[in-house]
Amino acid sequence: MPTLKSLTGLPGVGKTTIARQVAADDAGSRLLRDGLTCSDRDAHRRRIGSGQVDLPGRVRPDRLAVQGHLYESMMDADVTLDTGLISVEAAAERLSQALEAAKQES
Repeated sequence: MPTLKSLTGLPGVGKTTIARQVAADDAGSRLLRDGLTCSDRDAHRRRIGSGQVDLPGRVRPDRLAVQGHLYESMMDADVTLDTGLISVEAAAERLSQALEAAKQES
């Protein structure tokens, strides 16, 4: 039977990170943390402006909403990807390599 874990009482920022780690621990798996950033401001603006909503009822945030969002630090990321500098294919390859490396460590 699954164990129920409550994350109430924690600050809003960080709950998802903790929940992912709890899920990985419960599954007996290692959590691979990725950090995504985009150093190309123009490309980032275009992506925000042209993004598609894939969940019914969800509203796409505008640029100001995205800029005002509090992002968690990526200091503990296992792999960091700058989507302003690398292609989708290169990012996928780097993630695959990081997953393979994590498997070797286990």
